[in-house]
Amino acid sequence: MSVVNKVRKLLPLQIKFGSKTPVVVFHSDDWGSIRMPSNEVRNALHGRNGISADSPYALYDTLASKNDLEHLFETLAANRDSIGRPAILTANVIMANPDFEKIEASDFKEYHFKGLRETFEEYGTSDALQLWANGIKEQVFQPQYHGREHVNVPYWLQKLQEGHEGVRRAFDARVFGVDFAELKLRKNNFQAAWDFDNAEQEAYLLKSIKEGYQAFTQFFGFKSLTAIAPSYTWSPAMERMLRKEGVKSMQSIIMHKVPNGGSDVYKRKRHLIYTDKYQVRMAFFEPSLMASNYDNVGAALARIKQQISRGKPAFISSHRLNFVGTLDESNRERNLTQLAKLLAAIRKEYPNVLFKSADELLQS
Repeated sequence: MSVVNKVRKLLPLQIKFGSKTPVVVFHSDDWGSIRMPSNEVRNALHGRNGISADSPYALYDTLASKNDLEHLFETLAANRDSIGRPAILTANVIMANPDFEKIEASDFKEYHFKGLRETFEEYGTSDALQLWANGIKEQVFQPQYHGREHVNVPYWLQKLQEGHEGVRRAFDARVFGVDFAELKLRKNNFQAAWDFDNAEQEAYLLKSIKEGYQAFTQFFGFKSLTAIAPSYTWSPAMERMLRKEGVKSMQSIIMHKVPNGGSDVYKRKRHLIYTDKYQVRMAFFEPSLMASNYDNVGAALARIKQQISRGKPAFISSHRLNFVGTLDESNRERNLTQLAKLLAAIRKEYPNVLFKSADELLQS
């Protein structure tokens, strides 16, 4: 059967999301996860023992400060939809981070973690975590589930036990989220937290994902109706478990990666973008990841128009690093200026637009 005929056959599944009212949903990953503690740490790591710490994530990404959140929330609140509600960011949250001291004390044989409150206290940003509640109340910041941690625990511990020099050096600096040479994995980092090679690893990850989801419910007081796997990598068993727990829709890109039993390549699963089981990101507002002369606003708006012209919600990917200025204040200021322009352009193009969070869309 041709692709066109497959799409025609599945058209009835698209009806639920069909709408004459334009809807815009911003997906934003990595909230709560640590990445780069400081510029000094990054400079000490980069280029040593096969460590590469010059990606935009290494340059800009860290826990968002109170100041970062205040500027972000102000920008969102200043841009309201056709019924007077502010633009809202679906903040996909990582619920825990490694407890480096306890892991080291176990000689790298056991994984231990710290929850959100402990993490923010350790990094001196408790005031930022408190501000999350304000964002939720003001309807500019709506948490959803992104995982227990953003590091692949089985792979990470394996390389630590093997004594990989780069991984050990980064660990000593309390870092895992950089690229390494000679990992001999499918990726050159540990960010695909739900990846695995065998049934034992998958069983461990299923348990950790469930624990993280339950921690989310306990922390925020509501179930996450959507979930997004780190690095868009997950198995059918993981999706089944999440749906059993209460997830109704997986956030994704048009093709997500499926671990393939230790094979050097992933399987790929393609998603029709108009069913309520998958919220597929077709627009991207990622200025921190793009060249300085790239038209982030124009490119994102073009993709948004494509989705809305079909009577479907526009799902936009925009990671946390775009809004963080702790490591480089100009990163936040530059990108929030562009975000304000994008929101203004959306409102001008669609005076009857509705801004919704990922979970609110499912409750419509």
